[in-house]
Amino acid sequence: MDQKFHRQISGFFSLFLITGLSLLWVKSPRLGISPGLLRLQQPASAAPVALRLVSYNLQNLFDTQDDPETEDQEFLPLKTKRLLGFKAACGFKAKTNHRTARCRRRNWTEKKYQEKLKRLAEVLKSAAIAPAQIILLSELENRKTLEDLAQILGPKVWRTRTHLESSDPRGIDTAVLSNLPALDRPRLHPVFGLKGRAYREIMEVKLNGPCKLPIAVFAFHFPSQLSPEVGRKISLEKLEELIQERQDQGYSVVAGGDSNFSTQEQNDWDIKERVKKLGGVLSHHIGCETCSGTYAFDGVWTFFDWIFVSKEFLAPPFQFLQTRTFQSHHLQLNAEGEPLGFSEPTRAGVSDHLPIVMEFAQPKNCN
Repeated sequence: MDQKFHRQISGFFSLFLITGLSLLWVKSPRLGISPGLLRLQQPASAAPVALRLVSYNLQNLFDTQDDPETEDQEFLPLKTKRLLGFKAACGFKAKTNHRTARCRRRNWTEKKYQEKLKRLAEVLKSAAIAPAQIILLSELENRKTLEDLAQILGPKVWRTRTHLESSDPRGIDTAVLSNLPALDRPRLHPVFGLKGRAYREIMEVKLNGPCKLPIAVFAFHFPSQLSPEVGRKISLEKLEELIQERQDQGYSVVAGGDSNFSTQEQNDWDIKERVKKLGGVLSHHIGCETCSGTYAFDGVWTFFDWIFVSKEFLAPPFQFLQTRTFQSHHLQLNAEGEPLGFSEPTRAGVSDHLPIVMEFAQPKNCN
């Protein structure tokens, strides 16, 4: 009797402990828990995924070649910088002493570039395997970096690989990878503010989606938090204008990228209501209740990274399944459970952003 009672108590205590730890993580997702436990916030979908959308900031994916048209000198091998001369190589036009110091220090070699590519690909392979998928990327340098990434991911998969050179001084651009066919040539939409001030362009490509749904896809990267808020507001207004224009033309819309809007700015600008007026939804406003965010600074999380979908994706023949942030690589997070950027000295980290993922199912009778 005593042994039986002891086994019952032990079993109950084990169940209580496991359940308690699970609930603790759900309630406190920012705890410094290992990546394995972090996956508790991203349960597997009950229905098969037919369409997966991913938005991911790659954090400075530069190759090792000098582009004289952009300020990419920071991401060159020290050997190249010595040949060019440090003053010429690291003398940026803007008054950015911190960038000059980093440029003089950083030794961006082919080996490091390939290692970063490999890790990004491992994350995306885990996050983006589906019959139909659209991956919206930000902070990559050029067409070469996109092709190098696609090569590791599996070159035959990607029917559409879209990149256009933006006017960004540093040369960081947006891109789209998809296994869906393109309907026409991509284009860049300029964004102008007061007195003709130019901001990063918004890239557009139209895809032939599941169920023969024509989709206008927009990839964006709004000005950073180091820039005045007005630039992010103007960029958002331009994106809203483009979304409305395409919807009026009969397209469904997917838009994604790094908004750089802080949580406070999102509240001040009532982003949820603005998106509602467009008839769609943002990724972190639906099915992501236990997600902390996609970016963290000094322990404060925010959803910098967005995916917008129009109403067509929220009704038959589609069925919304879930939104989640994704942590798959054992080097992706720091001890506090926050995204860790790729570090040259330690070789830890992948990107200082987490990818955000939206998943949809569709019935078998979709034509």
